[in-house]
Amino acid sequence: MTGSPRRILAIQTAYLGDCVLTLPLLREAKALYPRSRLSVLALPKTAALFEEFPAVDEVLADDKRGEDSGLLGMLRLAGRLRSRAFDLAIIPHRSLRSALIARLAGIPRRVGFASSAGWFLMTRRAPFDWATHDLDRNLSLLKAIDPSFYPSKDVWRDVAASDHARASLAARWESLRLAPGAPVVGLHAGSAWGTKRWPEDRWAELCRRLKSQGFKPLLVGGPDDAELSKRVAAASGAESLAGTTSLGELKALMEKFSLFVTNDSGPMHVACAMGVPVLAIFGPTVRGLGFFPYGIRNEVAEADLACRPCPGSLHGPMKCPHGHFLCMKLVTVDEVFSRAMRMLACGVRL
Repeated sequence: MTGSPRRILAIQTAYLGDCVLTLPLLREAKALYPRSRLSVLALPKTAALFEEFPAVDEVLADDKRGEDSGLLGMLRLAGRLRSRAFDLAIIPHRSLRSALIARLAGIPRRVGFASSAGWFLMTRRAPFDWATHDLDRNLSLLKAIDPSFYPSKDVWRDVAASDHARASLAARWESLRLAPGAPVVGLHAGSAWGTKRWPEDRWAELCRRLKSQGFKPLLVGGPDDAELSKRVAAASGAESLAGTTSLGELKALMEKFSLFVTNDSGPMHVACAMGVPVLAIFGPTVRGLGFFPYGIRNEVAEADLACRPCPGSLHGPMKCPHGHFLCMKLVTVDEVFSRAMRMLACGVRL
């Protein structure tokens, strides 16, 4: 690729977890081209994640389910991007729409995956390796730009909660009336996908067992998780802040957890990025898809079944196609609790 780019656009309009796994790519891109201006095109609901990241100079909104939806919306968005004269697009999002927006915006150099639905619109393509974690796959895009590129070892460097988010969270944290130094276990019982949710009664039982051992279980999540988390809290005596925190405040919460127990979800990746030991419960998805919790201290609880992963989706369907939901039912409270206690006994963040 000839010449250093002056204006770079990274396009990532997928889910929260995908966005978190893009942060190391952005940091390394800025390190590779420190004089460039790095912009990110993201969904409005994930914009805050990129706005708080030091490597990013600007976040642009793609309201693809609102004013930027449909062909006309996409053309208007491409026109706005064209006026900014980007000279390099880095596209970890593998949709045809993302590749087409970059092409219509007149960005001359476009780097994406060979497996992208819009692969033919790329000027450089990186191989997509299912045996590799998605974070490392994203970093490989820079190798397609500069073959001499080699990433730093500290992949989560610069991912931190802001002082503003910590201050904003303080009043709600105080309202929980935790004893000073009380070990807190964060839990995320929700998911946008029905088959990714470990059964509600098991979350409640896990919370009760954690409480019996002197730990404070605290449920977190977005607005869609609020009712579920409220029921789990009511059934177990746990506390819930689900639906009450911003994305920035969720990062600040992670700093207080000794362990994070979660379904396969966006908050799982946020916890990894914030350095919290993670115990993830996987059902329809498997480690081989490349979205497992990144880091050597993290673990996955899962059942060995021939029907995993659910076919046809990276996420799994809303309902079990076989009607038995064994991928989650075979992951017992005994197993998750014993693994959680073992991880907590290591003394991490206690």
